[in-house]
Amino acid sequence: MVNLSSLKKSMSLIAFASLSVGCTATDNIQLSQTDLSLLDGKSVVFVSRELPSFITYITAGGDTSDFPQGRINLNELNVQSPTNTVGEKLVADLTQRFGLNATVVNEPITLDNNETFLAARYGADYILDSEIQSWSIVQQPFGWGRYNLDYSSQVRLIDTKTAKVISQGSCSNVIEYNEGFSNQTLLDKNAKGLKAVIEKAADKCFEELKRYTFNA
Repeated sequence: MVNLSSLKKSMSLIAFASLSVGCTATDNIQLSQTDLSLLDGKSVVFVSRELPSFITYITAGGDTSDFPQGRINLNELNVQSPTNTVGEKLVADLTQRFGLNATVVNEPITLDNNETFLAARYGADYILDSEIQSWSIVQQPFGWGRYNLDYSSQVRLIDTKTAKVISQGSCSNVIEYNEGFSNQTLLDKNAKGLKAVIEKAADKCFEELKRYTFNA
């Protein structure tokens, strides 16, 4: 007998995988030519939001044998946020292109800090603010024991004089279907496989945001 609940979950994941492959910059506010012209020689502070402690595991049919707790503890594996990597690369790119004086704040800020708070706290002309919106390990619907990394992140460039967001981009990334990885590959050797996949995802998002949000 067919389990209708499992079938519905599988079909939902099929649709998700079909629609969400690759890296796409969404919710985009492109940096205007006027704002671009004002960047030369200014200062920017890069801040990142608090990193979730876990990656959620999403399965098609309720099979949690690979991840019994339904999640992966990032702190135990020393996994770094891809959003931090993306933000740091964007700061480096803007610094190279416009001679910005950049500072990186190593301590994550809390999730409820708004533009006005950030502008008042940091003594710089601009703030580059990044945060993870969601991320998960998704089981391939017809590739049992194979998984994809799905995550979305957002970066914003804030003018501290006006406390306004002058540029914003969100990147949604799903590693290509045929590159799905096994649980063993994912977690062996202190999560070496997971870290490599995250690095690849971050590189894709950086290139998309650089092109479509920051006019490179």
